[in-house]
Amino acid sequence: MADKRKSERVDCLNNCLLVFNGKKYKGILENISNTGALVKFARKQSSAIPEGSQCNLMIGNDSFLIPGEFTGTVIYNNLYKIGLQFKF
Repeated sequence: MADKRKSERVDCLNNCLLVFNGKKYKGILENISNTGALVKFARKQSSAIPEGSQCNLMIGNDSFLIPGEFTGTVIYNNLYKIGLQFKF
């Protein structure tokens, strides 16, 4: 199966926070590109965030955040990982 991404992925493994409906989910930013990101949750989620949902991604953790947030739409999800497509 061919990869549908148009931008090159960069592996990261940085702490991040994913914000959905006002709730923060701790995660690890596995990779990022110009168009999106893949986040692995720190813990298995009790329910998946629905595809098509809007989320914000903040790189870092509660004590250290890189300034700025990335807004995106969920295009892939399960209880362990989530794929975001950025909105610009």
